[in-house]
Amino acid sequence: MAYTRRNYPRVNFDEPVTLIVKINDQQIVEPVLNNMSMGGICISIKGTIEPNQKGVIEIMQECDNELLNVKAEIITRWCKPSRKETDKNTFGAQFTYYSPLDLQKLARIILGQVRKQQEDEFQSSLA
Repeated sequence: MAYTRRNYPRVNFDEPVTLIVKINDQQIVEPVLNNMSMGGICISIKGTIEPNQKGVIEIMQECDNELLNVKAEIITRWCKPSRKETDKNTFGAQFTYYSPLDLQKLARIILGQVRKQQEDEFQSSLA
């Protein structure tokens, strides 16, 4: 069995998700969500971010015809050049705090994306 340091499985997000990210009270311009789990988030940006910087994030995503808004505190863990886009960097952040209600909304967003990916795979298998 392969070793993994992750506590939660990550889910990729191919569709746009609205993000507001502030690190040390500086708003990040045009953040793009790559993947997310219950424990953290991976985002592409045009600048760079140092590890161990505290911040806040707001995630807005429609799920089952309802707009869900999640607010969480984060700490950056790493930043490196993006594999997909040469003009961007990717950074990983760990969620350090979210309310019990935000936890439920975050779970709904992640499970909604898993359900969508499974439906897409099923439809592709029929073609």
